[in-house]
Amino acid sequence: MSAPQSSLSSSGSVPSSAEATTLPQAPLPQPTGRLTLGERFKLEARVSFGVSAIVFPALEAGYDMANPPSHFPKEWKDGPGAYGRNYGAELARHTAGGLTRFATAAVVREDPRYFPSTHRSYVPRFWHAVWFSMVDKSDSGHSMPALGNFTGAAAAGYVGMPYEPVGYNDFTHGTQRTAVEFATYAAHNLATEFSPELYRTAQAMHLPEGIAQIFVSEDPGTKP
Repeated sequence: MSAPQSSLSSSGSVPSSAEATTLPQAPLPQPTGRLTLGERFKLEARVSFGVSAIVFPALEAGYDMANPPSHFPKEWKDGPGAYGRNYGAELARHTAGGLTRFATAAVVREDPRYFPSTHRSYVPRFWHAVWFSMVDKSDSGHSMPALGNFTGAAAAGYVGMPYEPVGYNDFTHGTQRTAVEFATYAAHNLATEFSPELYRTAQAMHLPEGIAQIFVSEDPGTKP
């Protein structure tokens, strides 16, 4: 799963620590203008190569080690080497998914940015974020199937076929990984949609500012 993607200012700049305390309430600003190929790559790089791209696979690998499938071979569930294999598998999955999303969106002229809900109520915002993982926007602003998400999830699901353990490198498990990756896109949209609330919650919990800034620093919602 990637980090939340919301809360850049409408001008596209990343808020400073002082500015971040005045994040806008919902509805968040809508993205404006068309993206160049270079801008598209910068936005994808924030997600595929940012802090979250390192942290989340590490956490997922830890979870895999703590809760290994019953028939996982020993070299995938015991010791540092097993952790490295799991971490590498998770990292490859997310990276393949992200780069495939980027390439697909560029080819079919799909806007890779998240367009927040125009509502203020939580329930409409929730369903908007979930639906946007399946139907998003084209470069011209029209609704279109989220082809980047579908191809990205498929790439993430099946990239492990050559190296996953025997019994987990089949079509069934690839499909399961595809579904999990697609679910992370919906979760990513939700985190984006509710990023102001998440940031303020982190502040209220007195978490370090660096952690709180995760919710505002990797935002493909506006131009870089």
